[in-house]
Amino acid sequence: MKALLTQTQAENRAAAVEPGIVYNLYLNLQKGENFNGTGHYTFNLKKTEGIFLDYCGKSLDTLVVNGNEIPKEKIAEIWKNGFINLPSEHLKLGESNTVVFTFSNQYYHDGNGLHSYIDTDGKQYTYCQSEPYWINRVYPVFDQPDLKGYMNFVIQAPSDWKIISNTNPRKEQSIDKYVSCNDIKPAFEKLVLEHSWDDFKDASPERILHAFEQTPLLPTYLYCFVSGPYREISYDGSDGQTVPMTIYCRDSHFNYAVEQKRDIFLFCKKGIEYFEDFFKTKYPFHKYDFVFCPEFTVGAMEYPGVITFNDFFLFHQTPTSTQLSRRGGVIVHELAHMWFGNLVTMKWWNDLWLNESFADFTCYLAMANFNKQLPFPASDGWIMMTLRKGWGYAEDQAITTHPIACEVSSTDKADSIFDGITYSKGASVLKQLYFLIGHEQFSENLGNYFAKYQWKNATLENFLEELSKSKVPHTHEAYDLKKWNKDWIESAGLNDIRAEWNAEHQGPSKLTIHQSPVLANHPTLRYHKIKVAFFDENAKIVDIKEVLVTKNAQTVVDFENKNYKAVLLNYEDWDFVKVTLDEVSLKFFLKNIGKIDCGLSQLLIVRSMHDMVREAKLKGTDFISNIVGNYLEHTLSNSQILEAALSFIDSALYFYTPIRFWKSESDKLFNKVKDLLLVTNQQDQIKILKSKLLQYANTDESIKHLKDILEEAHPEIKGLALSNDEKWKIVFKIHHSGLFNDTQKKILKDFLSFNDNTDTKKNNLLSIEALTADATKTEELIQQYISSDRKLSYTDISHSLHGLNSWHRSADLRAILDKRFFKDAQNLIVNDQKVIAKTFFDHAFPVSEDFDYLIQNLQTLHDSLEEQNEYFKIHLAKKIDDLRRKKAAHALFN
Repeated sequence: MKALLTQTQAENRAAAVEPGIVYNLYLNLQKGENFNGTGHYTFNLKKTEGIFLDYCGKSLDTLVVNGNEIPKEKIAEIWKNGFINLPSEHLKLGESNTVVFTFSNQYYHDGNGLHSYIDTDGKQYTYCQSEPYWINRVYPVFDQPDLKGYMNFVIQAPSDWKIISNTNPRKEQSIDKYVSCNDIKPAFEKLVLEHSWDDFKDASPERILHAFEQTPLLPTYLYCFVSGPYREISYDGSDGQTVPMTIYCRDSHFNYAVEQKRDIFLFCKKGIEYFEDFFKTKYPFHKYDFVFCPEFTVGAMEYPGVITFNDFFLFHQTPTSTQLSRRGGVIVHELAHMWFGNLVTMKWWNDLWLNESFADFTCYLAMANFNKQLPFPASDGWIMMTLRKGWGYAEDQAITTHPIACEVSSTDKADSIFDGITYSKGASVLKQLYFLIGHEQFSENLGNYFAKYQWKNATLENFLEELSKSKVPHTHEAYDLKKWNKDWIESAGLNDIRAEWNAEHQGPSKLTIHQSPVLANHPTLRYHKIKVAFFDENAKIVDIKEVLVTKNAQTVVDFENKNYKAVLLNYEDWDFVKVTLDEVSLKFFLKNIGKIDCGLSQLLIVRSMHDMVREAKLKGTDFISNIVGNYLEHTLSNSQILEAALSFIDSALYFYTPIRFWKSESDKLFNKVKDLLLVTNQQDQIKILKSKLLQYANTDESIKHLKDILEEAHPEIKGLALSNDEKWKIVFKIHHSGLFNDTQKKILKDFLSFNDNTDTKKNNLLSIEALTADATKTEELIQQYISSDRKLSYTDISHSLHGLNSWHRSADLRAILDKRFFKDAQNLIVNDQKVIAKTFFDHAFPVSEDFDYLIQNLQTLHDSLEEQNEYFKIHLAKKIDDLRRKKAAHALFN
């Protein structure tokens, strides 16, 4: 069953149902595929018409409304399209209404709802994923942000499973002792025994009842429980006392968690200290659990007290400082949500930015302040944010751009705005506001905001009202928050700024800053408070000016030209704006970027050059040559900058350069990386370069080098420690090379398989099986992806398609998938689960440069979808926009 909730439906229900709902929910979790439960909900009503619960589970077995049992045939009539429409004749105005029900359900394998994963050791793990509108796949509920309630979980599960939830357990007792115990059970537990006695009658000591303390007042998408034989590591207070913290992970990942526990705990501890001071509000929950979940669909989710993380964040080898810091950034981002989103919650999804933009910005603000205090190397917080901004810049230049606070007509549309605008642009705009207002005033206003709206729902207007209360009023309209809101929050689109100046003229001079909209249909010009840096002949920054760029097309700045050779707008990156380098500065930076001693400035310059590739003003291969020839070697002193430079190179090659150049350009990069590996002894840099060496090996000769490294027989590169994941990547590469016969490939595959029982082996075998599939096997695999009774999880499909849709496969074999792609994608989008459909669409998309054919078919598919399918209509429109940009960039090579 697929469903969505419209904003109109939510507003109507919020006008009828009072917040403060009390949810009493019993769940009987079984190993295998099924679970069941009983609910007892109480709530007050302001009207009785149009009241419904959201539920997209398997079965609703019984339903009693205010003591009135609903017949089974009537249940079938009132439960339609994901809504249980409660009969108005059984509801009461004002006084407490009670709904009691039993239900049966099943676990999911697409990452949403109650997801189940069975590890290669046979152990089963489950967890919730519910934002924005998925918890109703698990149990009936009033599933919208502004109908907050109190949840009381009572969960029965196998004795070898841990149950972790938002709150601490108040009771954990084996079922045999629970049933025979003479103590007085709470009313709900008595009701459970009455309605679900079959779950208890065996009174098995092999099953445990876990009853949890009541949650604070929370929106339904924040209720969470996690179950399975999770291993745990508790924080021992060795780095100072803080809130209780515990790491949970699957058994096969426990050793990784033990090795990495200190930095996981410390990022959280430092974040709590920083935020309690900056937000002027104590951490609002009793604990911070890290639960590392297999096959999690996103990086993490901010459930109060029980934060779920994708377990790819438990690295399989010692992480680089950049990996460690990225994970730290996710930890601190989710921590910020304990205030932004959990303590104070948006009213509806149009204010999602109040959650995500603030979590992103304050995460990097905190890390910029405390990373240097950590007892291990960590990345620069502001550079991390600059790299994150690339997501926002790309989204804000697409035809699908939208205001930061935009209209969200339904939960399907809500799913589409977890994007670079809401996260990255929103965070960047807040950084600009923070720069305008100042740290102390910003902090004080946030403290007032949390004090006023804690445990409530707030809107953009509520937030701006508190933020506008400044002790030192500013008279310039750039500081008028109503106008700032209109220009930045409610208006879509990106501005471009470009400097014009006469480098030959010395002494008193004029610098003209030209501002223009990037998209003609989003013409808003804005105030921009920026810094301008001036460079001398040695690429040293010798002067900095703070400038308020006006809302006009031109802003003139007076300066003293002391033989400057280049200028850089938006120095230190305080603004969200696209910077186009002037010709004089561009020529200077191309030759001298490696001399610049500011890593953040280097990245801003590289981004501007990469923008020229995106805009079809510079060939991707020319960009790569410039970066590799004039810059890459200079990044070896900073792993964060090295990794970023290589990511820009990858984008220029694999997106904006035609496929016919991929092997030759990859080979050049392979040799460059190999040379760099020979001249650095920094472990972080070696790990980054090693990863790229594997990526760029796309010719028989370079793959032969990898095989020699694997077998420790390479004449130049010796002792290059390879992780299990990296060994499998090499074996995968060997399988798409014609240099080795089937026997050689099988020997290597079997050798790695012999001592490996991890999901790394499972995933790579799926990829290799698909990579080497003949025509018949290709058809069989496609059928497995699209079948309604598929056995593969969404991650299994992605790993398999990594092989089946590889550009190294023959055109004839890829054509089997390509010819049926649009029909299969349409069927999945219309009839199947969202995550499965998106996984297939993204990973099976044709590797083709017939852009007109692809765009035409995408447009046809887009137009065939119903208007309510907003998520995929937006996703397809973005893909069309990307292909048009790609087509223009590729045309430079004709």
